[in-house]
Amino acid sequence: MKYLRINGIELALDESEELLAAKVATVLDISMDDIVAIDVVKKALDARRHRLPRFVYALRISVSEYTKLPTEFKEEIQSTGEEYKSGIPTLSLVSPQKLPVVVIGSGPAGLFAAYVLALRNIPVIILERGAPIEERVKDVRIFWEQGILNPRSNVLFGEGGAGTFSDGKLTSRTKNPYALWVKKVLVQMGASSEIIVEAKPHIGTDKLRQIIVNLRKTLLERGCKIEFKARATDLLIHQKTISAVVINEKEEIKTDNVILAIGQSADDTYWKLFERGVKMESKPFAMGLRVEHPQELINSIQYGKWRNHPQLPPAEYFLTASISDLNRSVYTFCMCPGGSVIGCGASPGFVITNGMS
Repeated sequence: MKYLRINGIELALDESEELLAAKVATVLDISMDDIVAIDVVKKALDARRHRLPRFVYALRISVSEYTKLPTEFKEEIQSTGEEYKSGIPTLSLVSPQKLPVVVIGSGPAGLFAAYVLALRNIPVIILERGAPIEERVKDVRIFWEQGILNPRSNVLFGEGGAGTFSDGKLTSRTKNPYALWVKKVLVQMGASSEIIVEAKPHIGTDKLRQIIVNLRKTLLERGCKIEFKARATDLLIHQKTISAVVINEKEEIKTDNVILAIGQSADDTYWKLFERGVKMESKPFAMGLRVEHPQELINSIQYGKWRNHPQLPPAEYFLTASISDLNRSVYTFCMCPGGSVIGCGASPGFVITNGMS
């Protein structure tokens, strides 16, 4: 078998992916019968102005070892030489832990940390100060409709973390080989398989909630313990070694390994860590402002006369600017095309907004 990767194969908005094989055969100057398999590696929308929008594909091609290929490839074609490796980490078993690993926080970082440990048969306890999704959704609805805030169960705190009431984007600007593995786990939990290949994968708030519930069930089946409404109020440290985590100022859980997956809103936890001598480093402060545009306006600017085409998603844009005289910069970091601006306060008397789609 021979393996290749081809970048830049284009399809018009109305063209079916069934045409990819014919386009590949043309590019490689081979018969369609020589193609054993075509896998989509990435799919992106090219909607640059003043040209018809189109979908652009990166493809992984398998052809018969007897297929006569060109002696030299164009720049957009690479011979990989071997079958594609998925990047899924090899998780070998390790010797059993005497004490459980305590994961504080059940946002994306906490849930996946627990999942990886559970795959290794390491005992795990997740501590989440907020409520499970079923209860949390009700608390958030009361907040949005009646303005009654539950400081322990809201848009920021609870199962799934702040992302549960965000838009489920899977933005990653790194080349981490485990990114694909994470997306495959999400597909196993109920996400659309499209997120594997989309250049801008987006799960969606409505679907994300059930995916998190499915992940919770999987963790429980693997022996993981999950305690909701369990706020980590103290860490017991002896000779710079963790010995226990205190829950709700009462119960102690003995452990010698703690994973802090607490997000950025658990101020009380950060203060307690500081008091206990945990090393901390400051990071640059960026103030976020939420700007709301009519979606029709952005569609018109980005897509022009094709703005109403049924195959086009709600448009978005990116802004970056640097003002050297003021030593200031601005950039767009979270866009929710076709979404809503929501209230996501977690502290009485404070107003915070976010986007959800």
